[in-house]
Amino acid sequence: YSFNCYEYQYTPSPFRLMVATTIRALFAITVTLLCRRNERGHVVVTCFQPSRSSYDSSSLPPSRRKHSPQRTMVLSAEWQEKLQDFFGVGDDNKGKSKNAGVEKNNTNPKSDVVVGVVTRLAARQFDADSSKPSSRSYTTRKAELSSEAHVTKEGVQGDYNHYRTVALKSTKDRAVSLLTNDVMVALRSEYPNYNFEDGDLGENISVDNVSFDFFRVGEHYKFVTVVADEKEETTSSSVVVLEITEKMDPCANLCKLSYINDESLQPKERISRCKEFLNFLDRYDGYRGWYAKVIQEGIIPKGAKVVRLDD
Repeated sequence: YSFNCYEYQYTPSPFRLMVATTIRALFAITVTLLCRRNERGHVVVTCFQPSRSSYDSSSLPPSRRKHSPQRTMVLSAEWQEKLQDFFGVGDDNKGKSKNAGVEKNNTNPKSDVVVGVVTRLAARQFDADSSKPSSRSYTTRKAELSSEAHVTKEGVQGDYNHYRTVALKSTKDRAVSLLTNDVMVALRSEYPNYNFEDGDLGENISVDNVSFDFFRVGEHYKFVTVVADEKEETTSSSVVVLEITEKMDPCANLCKLSYINDESLQPKERISRCKEFLNFLDRYDGYRGWYAKVIQEGIIPKGAKVVRLDD
């Protein structure tokens, strides 16, 4: 901790050394608590951000805004290198991380890999009278597609989302929306008097056999379909790859569903029902669903398998 500068030796005082050591230790503890490596070896940081509700909370003071925990984002390569240098993590440690993943795969049979199944595909075409949320006939519900969905960088063919198209200028980060069936099961259990139907939440793809936290921001997922040709005794596969970009936040437009906005109820009761419904969907990150962008285009049929891609 001492050095010579123009033949003058400088040694920090014990107090300055203590302050510098304390700051470094606090930073190390903070990074350790917030950062982790995901299954692809990327450094992921957990942060906090305000969650949307049925009203615009941006006008409220910070102390009154509701926050949802554990919003994650993948750090850039530059910051990953900085963190690795800070903690003295080099190539040797990277090798250990990959080896640990290999060992885990060796100890677990392939049958233990979590695989989701596509059970429903949906889209809602543009309609001048009902596609705008301001319309009295507007609904978040999307009609089921017959057997398969054609997925491009722009999203599911034939699907229209007014907010994404107008406010977000057709961003490709929200090309596709996904929902796991465990959420619908929970809704039907929590609200047995509501006539829930698949597609009411506006999802393009419904996935079964996995829980809502199967999807993670920054991760890639492949939708695989194996087609067998009995005549030629050959098989071929179709693969679509999506990247999860963000969790979906409960939107007040959901309250236009008929069992929420029941005209037989007083306005005060409808508002209360709406808030309760949105709060239920906001209980966990991803409970409302997930947005994804398309990495590899193709066709997703019902019954397609969903697998998380690993390095």
